[in-house]
Amino acid sequence: MAGIIKNQLVKHLSKFTRNLKPEQISLDVLKGKSKLDFIEINEAVLSELLELPCWLRIQRAHCTGVTVSVPWTRLKSAPVQMFIDEIVVDVELASGAPPRGSSSALSSLGGDGYGFAEKIVEGMSVYINTVEINFDSDAFGGSLMLQRLSVESRTPAWMQPTDLRQSRISCHQTNRVLIYKQIQWHLLRIEASSKTEKSEKRSKINAPLRLITSGGKIRVALKKNGIGRF
Repeated sequence: MAGIIKNQLVKHLSKFTRNLKPEQISLDVLKGKSKLDFIEINEAVLSELLELPCWLRIQRAHCTGVTVSVPWTRLKSAPVQMFIDEIVVDVELASGAPPRGSSSALSSLGGDGYGFAEKIVEGMSVYINTVEINFDSDAFGGSLMLQRLSVESRTPAWMQPTDLRQSRISCHQTNRVLIYKQIQWHLLRIEASSKTEKSEKRSKINAPLRLITSGGKIRVALKKNGIGRF
C-alpha cells in the first residue's frame, strides 16, 4: 500500500519537481505523516506559477526536510500542515529575456470551480524555518532571507479559526468565495551590493545595503471563482 501511494505522489509531484524518486519519501499512512528529504523544484513551473515577468528568471530552486501532516478524520475543519526546513532560490535579473511559453504541467492543473480538493489546498498551513532568495545581475547582486515564516488561515476578523470553514466566506449569488490568509515572519534580512565586473561575486560580508527587521506580517484576502459543496 505504501509503495502504491509513493508512486502516485511521485507521479503528481513530478510536475513541479526534478529527479524525484520514491526512495526520497517516508510515509506513515495511518498517522497521516509523510516526509521528503530533498526536493529540486522545477524552476519553469515555479516561474509560471508565481507569474514572474520575463526579465526575472529563476535559475535554481530547492527545499529540504519537507514534512506533511494530514488530519484524515478532520479534513473539513483542520488544516493540512506542511513543515519545511529550508528553501533556497537563485534568481537572475536579465534584460531582453525571451518570453516563456505556457507550461504543460501547470496548464494541466487548470479547472473551474472550487471543490473539496481546492479547499484542502487553500486551507493548508505552511511553516518554513528559512527562506533565502539570492538574486544576481550584471550590475549588482543581493539576497532576501526570511526566518520562521508561517502561512495560516484566519477568520474575516483576522483571528485564529477553531474550524477551517470559518476562514472562508461564500456567496452563492455571485459564485465567489473569499479566503483569508496571514503570512508572518520573525526575521527579514535584505542585502545588496554593486559589482565592478560581471563575473564578480557578491560579498555577503561587506554588503553596502543591508536591512534587518524583526517581526512582520501580511494579511491577504483571496477571491476565488466557483463554489463547490463541502
